[in-house]
This record gives sequence, C-alpha cells and structure tokens, in this order.
Amino acid sequence: MRAALAENLWDVVICDCRLPQCNAPVALKVVQETGEDIPFIVVSEPMGEEAAVEIMRTGAHDYLLKDNLTRLQPAVAREIREARIRRARREAEAALRESEQRLALAIDATELGTFDYDPKTGQMLWSAFAKRNFGLRADAPISYGTFLRGLHPEDRERVVALIQNAFRPESGGHFATEHRTVGIDDGIERWLSAWGRVVFGSDGRAFRFVGVSLDITERKRGERALRHALANAEEGRRTLQAMMEHIPLGLTIVDGPDLKVRARSRFWHVLVGDSRSQN
Repeated sequence: MRAALAENLWDVVICDCRLPQCNAPVALKVVQETGEDIPFIVVSEPMGEEAAVEIMRTGAHDYLLKDNLTRLQPAVAREIREARIRRARREAEAALRESEQRLALAIDATELGTFDYDPKTGQMLWSAFAKRNFGLRADAPISYGTFLRGLHPEDRERVVALIQNAFRPESGGHFATEHRTVGIDDGIERWLSAWGRVVFGSDGRAFRFVGVSLDITERKRGERALRHALANAEEGRRTLQAMMEHIPLGLTIVDGPDLKVRARSRFWHVLVGDSRSQN
C-alpha cells in the first residue's frame, strides 16, 4: 500500500475495516503518514458503535455498511469535492502568507509606518515605524489622542480637517498630506508623508481607516537647503549685475578652460566704444 501511495496521487481510498493483513485503522495510518489530504472511506460489516466512532475520530472521512452501498458513489463524489476545496483553500492561504511576507519585507525595507484605525471601537494599531515617526517606543500604547498629541501644533488643525474630509463618503475616502510631528518621547521634529484610505460599508458608514507614513525629514532638509542655495545664487546674480552696471572699471568675467566670456561691465563697453554702453 505504501508503494502504491508513493507512485501515484490518489483521489480517494476505500477500505474494508476487517481485511486480514491491512485493516482500516492500519490503512488509515499509512495514508496519514503520506501527509497528503486523501479522503478515506471505510466500508465494512456492522462493527459496533464504539469502533465506528473511533475510526471516524482518528481521521476517516466516512463510514458505510456493506449492505447499504447506495451511499458509496455520492460519498466518494462528496469527499473528492471537499478534498479539492480544502486543497484550494490551503493553496490560497499559502499564497496569501507569501504575499504578506513580501509586503512585510517591502515595508521594512522602505521603513514605512502602517496604521489601522477602527472608528467604531476607537482601536488603533501602529507598526513600530509608525510609532517611531511620532517619537515613540515600539511597545508604546496608541490611541487617537496619542496621534493628535504628536502632531506639530502648526499642522494639527489642517491634518485633522483632512482626516475628517476623508471620512465623508463623497470624498472617496482618500487621505494624503505632508505634515510635521513633534516626538512625544524624544521631542524630535520630523516631517512625514502620509496617505491612507477610509473604507465604507454598504450603509455608507466608515468602518476602517488604513494607511502608511514615511519619514521625509531628510528630503525636506534637502529641499530647504536647495531653496536657500537658489536664493543665494539669485541674490549673487543681482549683486553682480548691479556691480557690472555701476562699477567705473572695465571688467570682463570669463569662465572655464575655454575662457568663455560670461559678463562685461558697462564701463568696459564705454571704453571700447560699444553702442551697448548707451542702453
């Protein structure tokens, strides 16, 4: 029997309970040792209630009497169908676990904070990264009040208004913003990019608010530094332009290995008799 089970994938095993060399309990154990989900149906003479209960308890899928085999065909069809359903469910669950693992790895790699809020119960779940974005320990308790307390005072009203709008069905439930937080435990100011979705039931009532947040503090610092550099460059350009317009010297500014002329003072044009000096 072991060899037969190893060579092929069987749809169902039908076994007599009182075979001389391989009775139903022994055969059932052999089938179970394969690790495959193969329906096992016992067909036997009357064997007593306790024995029938025991064989079903140990894993048999059905028990039929030999003098009433009209149930055999529908029983086989049913057990094969249910085995396929169980197999499909296991495959779907395995695919879901794999997908969740990939998502968890992606979230960890990008350091995304995740949040999940139940407006009916007030329960709020935050990932460790979400808590870190608010300057909290990974084991810190969370509530909506915690969220409000961690928002930067200058951003709190705006963020709350955006959340309230997302809870209106006509908004589509979308939430997206950039805002600051002030770490509740560490006092550090951070910039976050946050986006999420409110889920509505058939009655139009919100029953879930989920989303993610990302620390963009370094990006904001870079943007601020770039704006500062551009402002300085513009100020320098205006200063140079004013200097070249009014300085009473014939100046020429060249740049690069080819000594390309970048600018000349107005007085230079006067010295060489260039008509542009009259502009």
